[in-house]
Amino acid sequence: MRFVASPTGNEQVVYRAIPVGGVTRKRLWLGPLTGKRDSRVGAILPSNGPQSLKREGTTMRINWREVFKFLSGATFAFTITNGYLCLYDISGPVPLIGLTISPRLFGARAVINAILCGVFFYFGYLRERSTSA
Repeated sequence: MRFVASPTGNEQVVYRAIPVGGVTRKRLWLGPLTGKRDSRVGAILPSNGPQSLKREGTTMRINWREVFKFLSGATFAFTITNGYLCLYDISGPVPLIGLTISPRLFGARAVINAILCGVFFYFGYLRERSTSA
């Protein structure tokens, strides 16, 4: 089943009906009609079209535990990199400015990132989930 709409009047947008969990939703498809790629390609839209994108009555929750796990790994990588540059007395250039970062500054950044890595590791892996009633 295809639904054809023209939101601006200049281009034609095609929605394909896709059954999702017993509810028919439309998937935005901009393939051969417009010939251009869009960030909306593949987005699942509610069945009454773009007007209902406001998500009335629903909220989106962020899984902070997973965010902290990611940040823990990222800060760990920065800690190792900055610690290596400090330990072997390597100064690094700042692109497009022509300045260099001293090894002492790399050491300070390694310490700060190690502290942040510990905090993020605690919140991502060690802390028990709180049960809200």
